[in-house]
Amino acid sequence: MNKLGSILVTVCCLTLVPTWVRASCTNAVLKGAYAFQETHGTHPSAQLTFSAVGVLTFDGKNSAKMDVTISYSDGSLSHQVGIPITYNVASDCRLNFAYQANGKTFEGVVVQNGGRIFYIETTGDPFRDGEAQKLIEQ
Repeated sequence: MNKLGSILVTVCCLTLVPTWVRASCTNAVLKGAYAFQETHGTHPSAQLTFSAVGVLTFDGKNSAKMDVTISYSDGSLSHQVGIPITYNVASDCRLNFAYQANGKTFEGVVVQNGGRIFYIETTGDPFRDGEAQKLIEQ
């Protein structure tokens, strides 16, 4: 195949690739409710470890709310509703978000076209990591 033929085949194939394969991420990729689980958390002031489960709800712009239940190693539980969060998704699908009240920050990645999130805490409680999956809307 000559050079012009190769170029035409390449251009043709690129135009046939679905847009979701070529698309880059934006804040809009996160919209709706996501069930999450966090593990390996350590509460710095009480010397307790914890795990958490809950729901993150993203608005598709840059705000989210968190409802969470936290289980501590001493057997105690904590329930919190409506924790305000701000977030940003970079074009390469890297994610950062922060709790508005205390400034704790997290970094992660958005995968499966917004279907899943993996993240770690970068300031605040050491070693906390989490994973979230989009809930199917009924």
